[in-house]
Amino acid sequence: MVVSFLSFDNEKNKTSFQTEAIQNGNVIQFEDKSSLGTQIQITLFEDSFILERFGFIEMHLHFCLDKLTKGTYKNSEGLEFDFLVQTKSLTIEKNKLKVSYDMKMDEEILSSHTFQVVLFEK
Repeated sequence: MVVSFLSFDNEKNKTSFQTEAIQNGNVIQFEDKSSLGTQIQITLFEDSFILERFGFIEMHLHFCLDKLTKGTYKNSEGLEFDFLVQTKSLTIEKNKLKVSYDMKMDEEILSSHTFQVVLFEK
C-alpha cells in the first residue's frame, strides 16, 4: 500500500510526499518523509482520528470536529510544548482523510493547517 501526504499551512508552506504504508485494522503507519528519523501513525475512529509522530519529532494530535483537544510536540533538540487543536473540518473516508485545524496556545491561534492522506494500492 502507498500513502500520499499533502499539507499546507497559513504561511503557504507545503509538504508533500508518497511512501510505503502499512495498515493493520484501524492503524496506518508510514515514514514521515518531511522529517528524517520520524514515523507517522494514524489511528482511525468512527468520527475522529489521532495522528502521532515518533522519532526525532514526537507529536500527538487528536482531530475531532468541533472539539478542542490537547496536542503535544517534542523534538530531539529539547523543544517541547503543549497546545490545543481546534478541528475546523474533518473528512474520514475509506481511503482518504482530510482535516483543517488551528493550533492554539493561550487563546491565540499559532498556525492553521490543512492536510490530506490518500491510501492506494501499488
